[in-house]
Amino acid sequence: MSPTRPSPFERDIAGQPKALRAFAHADPRPVLAELTELGASGHDRIVLTGMGSSHDAALPTWRRLTSHGRAAWWTDTGQLLDTPGLVTDRTLLIATSQSGASGEVVSLLETDPRPATLVAVTNDVGSPLAAASDVVVPVHSGDEATVSTKSYLNSLAAHDLVAAALTRTALGDILAVAQAVEEFDGASALMPLAQEFITAANPRLAYVGFADHAATARYAGLITKEGAKVAAEGFIGGQFRHGPLELAGPGLVAVLFGSGDPGANSSLRRLGTDYIDIYHLHGFDALTPIEETQDTLNKFVREGKVRYIACSNFSGWHLMKSLAVADRYGWTRYVAHQVYYSLIGREYEWELMPLALDQKVGALVWSPLGWGRLTGKIRRGKPLPAESRLHKTAAQGPEVSDERLYKVVDALDAVAAETGKSVPQVALNWVLQRPSVSTVIMGARNEEQLRQNLAAEGWNLSSEQIARLDAASDVTPVYPYWHQRQFGDRNPPPVATEKSVDLSKLNNEKEPPRKAHAKTQR
Repeated sequence: MSPTRPSPFERDIAGQPKALRAFAHADPRPVLAELTELGASGHDRIVLTGMGSSHDAALPTWRRLTSHGRAAWWTDTGQLLDTPGLVTDRTLLIATSQSGASGEVVSLLETDPRPATLVAVTNDVGSPLAAASDVVVPVHSGDEATVSTKSYLNSLAAHDLVAAALTRTALGDILAVAQAVEEFDGASALMPLAQEFITAANPRLAYVGFADHAATARYAGLITKEGAKVAAEGFIGGQFRHGPLELAGPGLVAVLFGSGDPGANSSLRRLGTDYIDIYHLHGFDALTPIEETQDTLNKFVREGKVRYIACSNFSGWHLMKSLAVADRYGWTRYVAHQVYYSLIGREYEWELMPLALDQKVGALVWSPLGWGRLTGKIRRGKPLPAESRLHKTAAQGPEVSDERLYKVVDALDAVAAETGKSVPQVALNWVLQRPSVSTVIMGARNEEQLRQNLAAEGWNLSSEQIARLDAASDVTPVYPYWHQRQFGDRNPPPVATEKSVDLSKLNNEKEPPRKAHAKTQR
């Protein structure tokens, strides 16, 4: 093949960066707004369908939706026509067809029941698919001389838009992708391999892709057959092991698609898992821009390596600024905050609990027994037991005066006697009933201790018992929270205290009712 006379297929490949830029420069806001509204609608499921490379391009969207807990199916249109019950009148159906007029897609449009909403991802906004759809996502790839080249990459870009809207996550940088495609210079290195493959007896190609890269592996298998007329198949991860691997031998070349960073998944491999349910930051990093931290965490979620992100031991402004940055860019937000909270450590209530309730961030409480002080083994006239970690760790945690500890333990003893529960069970149950608390993290020296602690769940203290424990453990907070307690009518605490109520009443007696303040516009 003459390098000075590129084939139509090669010309289409060379046109990929220009096509991607055409997509990137098209105003996405109207479509993005429509899709975002759909993401909040009450569909019973999301079904992604298409044929060939159009369908392959939807695979990353399907993975992204399921990683965000959405009920989603990725089924080619031929299978969907054979299983029409998958689409109901409450379904969000996303159909991808570069022409918008393939036989299977047109047949699908004539099938009952009609989905609640039909989204078309297509290169032809005048096609039958586009005409029948509620929302059209144009691919903007232009004409192609042979098989799918520009339209596949642009369909991936269009699906990034769809996925970002439905999951409220950030859009990919399409212009950066276009630049990377334009600068790619790996074809010459692949030529010797291709020539060796072509001259082999019974040549076969197997493309194997992992995670989102599986889409391109499947696409490569299809395009190799259509464009080069060579036996080839694309596989998703472990599919290759079941059948194709048994046929391995001379003439078979396997091409793997995966992360360009060999160490990206090393942590997951060591843990023996494909993903992490909740990824926590153990502390706030003031030396790294918050945008950089949140962007990295968001990429973990988008890549399917992490499902949810959480933080630990943040100040109020640490958490609020991180959430604001995530909201500004449409990135994944923190869903949980690991915090220290107990009957002898209630500072969490002053700033972080109101923030958690306002921003819907669940608390995962560590050391709910107050650094081991609320086990019932420490009380008035009883020295610290010989077997206690407090001998080594007391200085590491917050200071608690003996009198304050004894006052709380006295109240716990009384409630324990009334309920027939142990002191630790009462202390843990009190934490579990607090606003914003999702769960507690417990330590145990042995199995029996663990079983005892687990028995703190499944029953509830009465409101009167909680009020007594609240009163016994209440302390005057630091500024500005002690001052805010004077205005409980305007700024009620998440957990009412006797002091806040009394000061509020006193305030009402001294001053006439205040009028609501208008917001200052900036």
